[in-house]
Amino acid sequence: MRNPNLKKWSYRDELEGLLFFAQTLDELLFYHTLDSFKAPALNAHTCLHELRVHAHSLRAGRIRRGTLSPVLEEAHAAIRKDPVFTVAQRSLLAGTLTRLMKDSGSPHVLVDCAEWMVRSYVLALPRLDARHEVG
Repeated sequence: MRNPNLKKWSYRDELEGLLFFAQTLDELLFYHTLDSFKAPALNAHTCLHELRVHAHSLRAGRIRRGTLSPVLEEAHAAIRKDPVFTVAQRSLLAGTLTRLMKDSGSPHVLVDCAEWMVRSYVLALPRLDARHEVG
């Protein structure tokens, strides 16, 4: 946790709860906070986009392969919980991510897989919309 800046805060006992809330909210939303302290706002869609960006960076030589490990793990966990996919789609995507976590092969294969997973998510969205229609 980072040290809070309290220069503009006039401390009073009756505001202690508000100060705690403000510091907690700041920590949850601060970009450089460790992921374990952040609010769980990422879903499978944003995780897959992040994987795609990192895969392109790896192919361009801007990052090392080890940088992808936490991104792959986060995407895997998000896909397993995402209600957008059918059981078969979830199994296929999670299996692909599992294989990529063990051995991602060439950066070109990783980019192709990431692009395919993002497209799979977009194609699964109409199914979710149809499930929530009232009628």
